[in-house]
Amino acid sequence: MLSLGFVCLLGFGVFAVAVASTLLIVPRVIVRARAWNVLDLPDRRKIHLEPTPRLGGLGLFPAIWLGTSVAILTALHSDKLNGLAGTQFSSNALSLFGFLIGGTGMFALGCIDDLKGLSAGQKLIAQSIISLVSIQFLPIPTSMLGAELSPAMGAFLLFSWLTIVPNSVNLLDGIDGLTSTLLLVFGLVISILAFAGGQYPWVFVGLAFAGACTAFLKFNWSPAKIFLGDSGSLLLGFLVAYASVFFAMRAAPTAEIGMEWNPIISVLLCGVWLLDTTASIVRRYARQAPTFRVLRRVNKFQFMWYHQSAVRNIFRPDREHLHHKLLESGLLHTGVVGVLTIFFGICAISAIALQLRPTTNGIWILTALALPLFAMAGLLHYCYVFQPAKRVPSHEAFAASTDVRSKSAA
Repeated sequence: MLSLGFVCLLGFGVFAVAVASTLLIVPRVIVRARAWNVLDLPDRRKIHLEPTPRLGGLGLFPAIWLGTSVAILTALHSDKLNGLAGTQFSSNALSLFGFLIGGTGMFALGCIDDLKGLSAGQKLIAQSIISLVSIQFLPIPTSMLGAELSPAMGAFLLFSWLTIVPNSVNLLDGIDGLTSTLLLVFGLVISILAFAGGQYPWVFVGLAFAGACTAFLKFNWSPAKIFLGDSGSLLLGFLVAYASVFFAMRAAPTAEIGMEWNPIISVLLCGVWLLDTTASIVRRYARQAPTFRVLRRVNKFQFMWYHQSAVRNIFRPDREHLHHKLLESGLLHTGVVGVLTIFFGICAISAIALQLRPTTNGIWILTALALPLFAMAGLLHYCYVFQPAKRVPSHEAFAASTDVRSKSAA
């Protein structure tokens, strides 16, 4: 077993190296991205006003790769002390190896998309392949919330989770410093869960993750000098998906061999991203969904045609995500990041509570979920129902003032 002192010392070293390497690499990535013309150009849906480099994943990947490699080595070292080396991977080493493979695949896919550009279909196919490979290194759940699952259903649920969540993280990456801050908190949460559960190798992954995001915020805070891009958001999103599944599983209490998956913990760990994605799907569908009054006036084939139009609208981007609505209410970038980080922190605390005290007691579960549900209802009401008087967002006000000054000078 790894000693507590060794874990703390090595964890501090991993965090420090992650910070230093990111601070060293990112400025060089910014220079190279401008030289290669890998820039995110402003448009009517985006917040930024100037072309900005979008290869941030290149600055984060070395630190996360280092932290995961250290975690694998320590897991194998721990196995060796217990006489398991050479006979099998421990569950920690196996899961970490799967994360390293899947994370590398997502990072490579994101780099290709940042450099060359890929269609949504091409990215989905590649993500599906990466997810299929990655679930081979995760325990397949045999039950979920007490209900038995077939191996095929368990694998399908994991595959869907590993495919959907990275895209949800990518969708919310629309404002300077938001995703980096959320993922910094997520890294610390994973470290806490790993430390409390005795899965010490995962502590190094979480700390490397937190260290890389801490350093990256120096360049990603408003006004951002570089964006995560798909290379960064897909890489970080994959860690969110993978870790949120791994830490929501435990040995099934009613089966001799098997794992039970608590999806409530996974949903809480991904709460802010899943909330935004769900709200986007419902909003875009409802905007063009035919009513039953229409059904009385047209035949069922015409009604289905209208329904297909509403489904297609789900995949059309808009400017009504949570961060957009908060900006329209008059909050500055810092305020928007703060609100969404607080909401994520509330969800994370509930996830930690449910993981550290696993129980089927409905009262305890509802108590742990009460605050996140209340916070979610308040956030959605403020953004989409209450609809505070729209003010000019800070970035648009800055652009308008710049135009006025330039016209006056002319």
